[in-house]
Amino acid sequence: MTAMQKTAGLNLNQCVRYLTAGRGSACMKLCCLCLWAVLLSACSNGSRPPVASKQAATAIALPVEKGWWYARFRFAWPDQEPQWYLGTMLAAEVIRPVLTEHRSHIDLWRFHRRAAHDGGEHMFSFIVYSTPATAEKIYQSIDQNTVLNQLKEEEKVVWVGFNDVQKVAYPNIQDTSDKNWPDLVQKTWPAYIMGASQMWLDLAYGMAENEDQVLTKDALYRRVQTKLTALWMGQGKHVLLHHLNALYAYQPMLMRF
Repeated sequence: MTAMQKTAGLNLNQCVRYLTAGRGSACMKLCCLCLWAVLLSACSNGSRPPVASKQAATAIALPVEKGWWYARFRFAWPDQEPQWYLGTMLAAEVIRPVLTEHRSHIDLWRFHRRAAHDGGEHMFSFIVYSTPATAEKIYQSIDQNTVLNQLKEEEKVVWVGFNDVQKVAYPNIQDTSDKNWPDLVQKTWPAYIMGASQMWLDLAYGMAENEDQVLTKDALYRRVQTKLTALWMGQGKHVLLHHLNALYAYQPMLMRF
């Protein structure tokens, strides 16, 4: 029987006795030392605690409460008249793909447009009611959109603003409605304006699809905006206002734009 075969049957205590008593051959002592080192190494590795992932340790959980989230786009305003077609382009080319991807996770949404030399300037807003996690994904999709990045490079879009998804600033349905309205109107108006926004978006996209596709996007959406204006001027009274009037029993309304 070789020294290695003899050593295979020894435990750690027997090896210690061999080494301290001075018994056995040099080869036997060397085998005992090797076995001792292996056993100690196994014990050391077995007791080592698992190392936590650095990424997991630094992850920050988003709030789960739903709320309103804004994506704001400020346009250059070089002329007296705002370039309204830019908002139409942005809605059809940037926001529509976002809605297609994330619509099932959005409770309410709408567009808002304004143009006034009061600090807000010419602004287009996309406003959604969802969880912070959905808002974060929407912001990422918008930020990666090639049409938007082209508009920024051309300095037609001069600023893009998103809300901080770590803070739910507008948790209630009525939080972004006009505070001068009755409470019930504030709570129900978001559903109305979502439908109006959807119709306007579908009109803009449909008109763009029916145009000559060799046009540049700039020329295409100038033409679409002209057609939308003509539709509003020629058909808006019956298509939109008349049917709203019918819902309210054809009663008179005080109107000021």
